[in-house]
Amino acid sequence: MRSLSVLVASAAAMLAAAAAEPARPADSFVDSIGVNTHLPYEGGIYDTGYQGIIKPRLQELGIRHLRDGGYQYPWYWDRLKDLANSGIRSTLIFHTVPPSEVVNTAKALGGAIEAIEGPNEIDIFPFDYAGIAGADMAGVGITYMRDIYQAVKGDPAISSLPVLGVSLAWTKNAELFPPKGNIETWCDLGNLHDYPNWGTGPENGMYGWFYPYTRVIYPTKPFRVTEMGWSTWPANKDSQFVISERAHGRYLPRLALTQFNNNVERSYTYELIDQGTTDFDQEHFGLLRHDGSLKPAAEAIKNLITLLSDRGPAFTPASLDYSLSSALSTQDDHNEETVEIHHTLLQKRDGRFYLVLWQEGGNNSFNGEDQTDIEVVNVAARLQLGASVRSLKVYRPLTDGTTAVASYTNVSAIDLAVPDHPLVIEVDSSVAPPVITPQPLPWPTLSIGKSSIAGSASFANGQWTLTSSAADIWNGSDAFQCVHQPLTGDGEIVARVISQTNSDPWAKAGVMLRDGLGAGAKYSMVALTPENGMAFQRRRSTGGSSSYTAGSRVGAPYWVKVSRQGSTFRGYESADGVTWRLVGSTTISMPATVEACLVVTSHDAGELSTAVFDKVAITPAGSG
Repeated sequence: MRSLSVLVASAAAMLAAAAAEPARPADSFVDSIGVNTHLPYEGGIYDTGYQGIIKPRLQELGIRHLRDGGYQYPWYWDRLKDLANSGIRSTLIFHTVPPSEVVNTAKALGGAIEAIEGPNEIDIFPFDYAGIAGADMAGVGITYMRDIYQAVKGDPAISSLPVLGVSLAWTKNAELFPPKGNIETWCDLGNLHDYPNWGTGPENGMYGWFYPYTRVIYPTKPFRVTEMGWSTWPANKDSQFVISERAHGRYLPRLALTQFNNNVERSYTYELIDQGTTDFDQEHFGLLRHDGSLKPAAEAIKNLITLLSDRGPAFTPASLDYSLSSALSTQDDHNEETVEIHHTLLQKRDGRFYLVLWQEGGNNSFNGEDQTDIEVVNVAARLQLGASVRSLKVYRPLTDGTTAVASYTNVSAIDLAVPDHPLVIEVDSSVAPPVITPQPLPWPTLSIGKSSIAGSASFANGQWTLTSSAADIWNGSDAFQCVHQPLTGDGEIVARVISQTNSDPWAKAGVMLRDGLGAGAKYSMVALTPENGMAFQRRRSTGGSSSYTAGSRVGAPYWVKVSRQGSTFRGYESADGVTWRLVGSTTISMPATVEACLVVTSHDAGELSTAVFDKVAITPAGSG
């Protein structure tokens, strides 16, 4: 595996958010995903593995749409109906079948069929029809589509079924059709097969070849991509379609998202499962290996579907006010050679937004010439929201499944590392919980323990200044200066330590949740020191010893936070108040109401230590 370096502009590019971006329904992306199958192939894996592999894997993946052949086998129809009972419906291809049989098949299948499609790749699978020789593919295609379309639309039982036109293996052959007539008259939807070549990424040929030639044969109708994908059999190095499973896991979800972004109503991966184990590349296009195990692409698609699935009545999504800044362009210029950050913005019915980001363009993840993977470097980006939101969660469906790899609360901006596979950011934009902002009068000040020089606390211009000559917060009894407020139930206290004088390398300035104001009270604290970095301390029993966990070797200004959830107390540190690092956690039995404190101790009884705090907030859990 070799590394790919990315050359970027010196100035950061930005996806502007002067006008908020409207989202699309999250479930509309899920509903855009389909897969090809070969259920009628008797004796093959689709047949022998139907009950043990095919059906359960389709249910596991969550894919709702199949594309298969319009065969007239009763046992095959039974399987299509069986899948329909699980919410999986089929588009069937009719290639030489008489129009009357097309109608009979559709009526026999009832709700199991959702669309009718004309001949598959008629340029390489020609046939004679109505006195027209197969060599005249356009003449045959237009005439056959006319007869199918009129037969389907003429029968009230199936007239509502959409009809797709013919597909081509060699897209340029679309030029042969207009001189013969307008095939659009005889279909509701156009048809495209999109197979990027020689290890290239999803956009290869899309805007310069596949889409333009599709518009030659279907100039105005919306179209579906009924086949797309790659083979994953690296032993066959002579095939233009072969990539590694690793690259497949990156390319295929990106291709599905890109088709969706380009308003392709549905795109069908070719195909569900590898049909064999030989070196023939056509046997290895599956999402699943021949034994039924999931390739990385299948894992990624499954996890995207799990994260984004949201069945329900139609609704109008809202808009999200945000900007994305990066050294890479964040605008899709439809140039496959340009490395960019692409995105899809979705929303669920409960209001949560899902922003999907990925690298696209010249950063192909596979070198088709020497059949090697390319390690694409993640690109830094900053997501800035128009207002603070309740929560953000970050997911990597390919590598980390449906478990969030990072979570944030009450934030308006986060830094991201965007890979060459989808990164999903869940944005809960409901109203963030209010915070209790400290004011001078309601915050009592107190010196706990002995001090040789009196401590003090003052508030001005949004900042607290505390001084103390107390000995330490340690062992079984503490001495420090504090200001405090009661906190009932779960919650947290946050502050930024702006500055701290160095009365001793172990002087401390931080935040604390404390079981009362006695010198030996139980507590959990995160504090900054002048020379020893961050410290997470706790005392789990009254008058008992204290424990310590080292944090980062940092100095002021730095953020500190202590949170409570039941009897679990956690200490955090942050450079910016947005991205928090857990320093440590502990379990302490404390009463429902504790004291939330700003604290300073000198660690030198003969010298005052001064610390200045701002951004102080106490947030009770559930207050929003």
